[in-house]
Amino acid sequence: MSSQSRRIARDVEALQGKSLEKDCISLEALGADPHTLTALIAGPIHSPYSGGVFRLQVHLPGDYPMSPPTMKFLTRIWHPNISMDGTICLDTLQLQWSPMLTLEKTLLSVVALLTDPNPDHGLNSDALMLYRANQKAFDAKVRNYISEHCIHQIHYESEDEISIEEERVWVTCCSAPW
Repeated sequence: MSSQSRRIARDVEALQGKSLEKDCISLEALGADPHTLTALIAGPIHSPYSGGVFRLQVHLPGDYPMSPPTMKFLTRIWHPNISMDGTICLDTLQLQWSPMLTLEKTLLSVVALLTDPNPDHGLNSDALMLYRANQKAFDAKVRNYISEHCIHQIHYESEDEISIEEERVWVTCCSAPW
């Protein structure tokens, strides 16, 4: 087994032990291609994304971990740093990438982006303008996207108790063109 294969196996194994309820991230599925997987992230409690569960496609390049993974939201999301096609603008997925970063840490960086968008670099100009101009309207639009597009929602009874409830099943949610 090559060092790259061992690294991928270690990163995947670490994700398999994570749960949305405790860690805000989980591995949903491994594809036939070991370089492509599907992950879930939960919107952070103290953010407008709280309660939403978002599906991401993760692609590991042939020279991973020397190059960063490509991550893309499959669940539609309203965010200044995430384009309408799901592309993510995050420094750790680009110039700030380090081979020391694991898939777990990278997914947690995406979760952190939901709490703290970067107002200087937007991929969704409409979301960025609304975020800068009217936080209350921005938060309302985010919640609307969660209710319309998230397959699962997390209900927080308190900050210590979390339950996941399947709200609806949209079979075409991730494969339908936007």
